[in-house]
Amino acid sequence: MQDLLGEVHDLDVLWATAVEAGIFNNEAARQVWHERILAERSKRVEEYRSLTNGPESLWNVWRAGLPHGAEIQKIATQRMKLWAKALDPDFAHAERVAKLALQLHDGLEACGITRPSSNGESARADARASLYLGALLHDVGKAKGERGHQKRSMELIKAHGTPLGWKPENIRRAALLARFHDGALPARNHKALRDLLSDEQKLVIRLSAILRLANALDVTHDGHVRGVKVENVELPKQRSNGFRRRPAGLGKNEALVIAAEGYTDGTAIAQAVAAERYLLETILKRPILVKTAAAARRRPVGR
Repeated sequence: MQDLLGEVHDLDVLWATAVEAGIFNNEAARQVWHERILAERSKRVEEYRSLTNGPESLWNVWRAGLPHGAEIQKIATQRMKLWAKALDPDFAHAERVAKLALQLHDGLEACGITRPSSNGESARADARASLYLGALLHDVGKAKGERGHQKRSMELIKAHGTPLGWKPENIRRAALLARFHDGALPARNHKALRDLLSDEQKLVIRLSAILRLANALDVTHDGHVRGVKVENVELPKQRSNGFRRRPAGLGKNEALVIAAEGYTDGTAIAQAVAAERYLLETILKRPILVKTAAAARRRPVGR
């Protein structure tokens, strides 16, 4: 295609140069060469048109080969990963946290504890995508040190802009999740949240709670916790088998049990989880019990 267009251009230049140089001895020679050059030019134009018109045209073939929909977002996400990897001193940790966060998010929905958005599947997918991206990028602020990295992460994500395939609102939400993945708890009157609509405030706070717990599950940055599963179980009336009493005012007589592969009581991970589960407990109105995968098996409440 490019050769055809190039040759058309070359023939145009050839004729213009020949005329300007005055190389034709008479009008007959000028006419013969003009017709010959036009014929060669027309052949190439017609061949170009035959390749670009109709249902089998190369334009359609090339257009079909371009990424569409989810493919575009996947490519954009890979670019965001490369950007984050250059800033985050331990991006492998961020990838593990993102995996755990999605497992928690999907597990809560599967148990019926959190409901998919009333705005439809698209809104649900947006929330899930925001959580994933917020988890991947939550530590990019560490490029300039540990202290205050949450705020820097938020600002860096906002300044990065919206890559092709992502929605601006998802990027803004991911930045807020990075802001609240650690440190100060998200609250509706916080300056970063107070201008949001009520439903958006609730969503950001819930996703932040999930991210904080996922981050706690890899607080040692060693991948010790390899995966989680979520169950909703009847809470025993008496303290037994390591279960604690239901906190006052927290919903039904049910508990959320997170079966964590590789989790061990009494470790730094257990201490971090004990501190970070509070926000999610408050939102879900039920206690959260993190156990090893084997110890956490209980009969789920029927729903």
